[in-house]
Amino acid sequence: MNRVVYILLFVLLGMALPAIAQKPFDEGIIRYHAVFKSLNPLKDTKSYDGTYTYTIKGKMVRKELKLDNGYNDIVIMNGNNNTLYTLQTTGGKKYAIQHDMEVHLARQKKFEGFTVKDDGEKKTIGGYDAQKAVVTYTDGTNKTIYYSKQWQPVFEHTFDRLPGANFIPLEFDVTEDQQEVLIHFTIEKIELTPVENAAFRIPADYKMVSNEEYKELNK
Repeated sequence: MNRVVYILLFVLLGMALPAIAQKPFDEGIIRYHAVFKSLNPLKDTKSYDGTYTYTIKGKMVRKELKLDNGYNDIVIMNGNNNTLYTLQTTGGKKYAIQHDMEVHLARQKKFEGFTVKDDGEKKTIGGYDAQKAVVTYTDGTNKTIYYSKQWQPVFEHTFDRLPGANFIPLEFDVTEDQQEVLIHFTIEKIELTPVENAAFRIPADYKMVSNEEYKELNK
């Protein structure tokens, strides 16, 4: 009888190991290599390389995109007080553009409730073990990704196209501007490390404006 009990305990422990091994990603850096490419042959056909970096501390997320053509875009999202800013430079002037967090989250609703189905294929990406899977959204659209369940984001809106994900995507594609631009992301670094609160503050040399005010400035 004791032998049976020990066997059952061993089996149950083995089943629980993946859950125990998964680490909450609550503070640190996630960096991707990003490649931008136009899908419209009538527009710019060049590819642009760059990096897309997530700086995370609890429910605060800073996303910074840098491309080799000089383009730079920063998003600062604070889930603690529901604020969202983008940092832009226009005409040599720096602006912190305030967006409505509720409107932003409402736009992401269509990505909620997705399912993930593994296809069995695995590979190593950037030194990390990656599982291939198909993500299917409630509208029937789907995308192929590689991901890792070694870490779980603590803020459900860390990844716009994967709200509530209990994994970190390692390789995936995103289309923007009415499907005219394809962005391919490949993981470069995942690091659990202390992050200063200053990373999520609006720099003093940026003028704070509403989204409507910024649109007027660019007319």
